Amino acid sequence: MRHRRFAPEPASVGRARAFIAGCVERYPEDFRDRALLLVSELATSAVVHARTNFDVTVADAAGRLRVGVRDHGHRAPAFAGDGRLFSSRGLRIVEVFADAWGFTERAEQGAQIWFTLEHRPPDGEMARIGATEP
Repeated sequence: MRHRRFAPEPASVGRARAFIAGCVERYPEDFRDRALLLVSELATSAVVHARTNFDVTVADAAGRLRVGVRDHGHRAPAFAGDGRLFSSRGLRIVEVFADAWGFTERAEQGAQIWFTLEHRPPDGEMARIGATEP
């Protein structure tokens, strides 16, 4: 698993994208584009809504890339009565383009929103980043 912490400033969104780009550089372009789009949305959400430092973690194992963005605020994503998100266009994008996604909230640690993308390892190589459970 790889991890980086970012400051709550707009430039950090690009830095988070660059971090993920380095993790998925060997994958096909469409896979990389999805990963970069989704981390951009989650990093932007952390900067705009939480206004705290945020951590990005990435793990790649068993044909699944898992990326988590944890802010240190104390609010989970807001949902409408039907269970659909209503407060964040970015999370709707995550819902559409991720193979799976969700969030965890811990009072002392803030909220983490994560997504997974399914894939085949490039050139048959085994996962090189590490593994965690969603």
